[in-house]
Amino acid sequence: MASVNTGVNFGTNRVLTVHTTVSFAKITDPAGGRNLRRQGSGTLNLGISGTNNTGAFVRNDSGPGSLNLYGVGTIGEIVYNTLTGGGEIGVGDTLNVSTHLATAGTGILIANGGAQLQPNVTLSVDLNGTTAGSGYDQLQVAYRSPSNSNTASLNGATLNVRLGFVPPVGTVFEIIRRNSTAAAITGAFNSAAPTSTPTPTATSTPTRTPTRTPQPPVVFRLWLPFVMRP
Repeated sequence: MASVNTGVNFGTNRVLTVHTTVSFAKITDPAGGRNLRRQGSGTLNLGISGTNNTGAFVRNDSGPGSLNLYGVGTIGEIVYNTLTGGGEIGVGDTLNVSTHLATAGTGILIANGGAQLQPNVTLSVDLNGTTAGSGYDQLQVAYRSPSNSNTASLNGATLNVRLGFVPPVGTVFEIIRRNSTAAAITGAFNSAAPTSTPTPTATSTPTRTPTRTPQPPVVFRLWLPFVMRP
């Protein structure tokens, strides 16, 4: 297994063929228009922070390996092709390149150009408060160019919710938001099960799956119609 603690500057488009587990603290794209494709049977872990991350897109391109993305800030379009090993998007998490593991945290991750998920992809979010960014994780999708999808396509991916506080009954969390009228949100998750047990109240119906309220494709909201305890 290999790891790089500092940022790696990609001056051109790159294809990384990975046969083991490789972790980068950050991949820097000063030009703002480069792309990165993961291929092969191994796992590629990428840390994301601030700006100057891969500008055009980062793609799990081919092979059975996984692409895992952790952090906050702005990155290009996130693309998971079919027939690959999928992976995890840990919004707000911090990647430890020495252990190849991520520590949970909260923040906002902006996918500039869209986020194309697949059924074998997990979006992990932490709910530690009621304010996006400082209190809970939010994935934003922004319009970049006509060559990008500019869409958060959920495609039956898994939503992994990690609850760190007791939210008031009826609290709404905007897990995914488009920050441009030219961007969109389509599809649905295959589940939205939190990793905690709900405590029913006298005015709510016990259920283990949070309810997703119908809305136009501007945000994906997670609504908790019961008391949740971590």
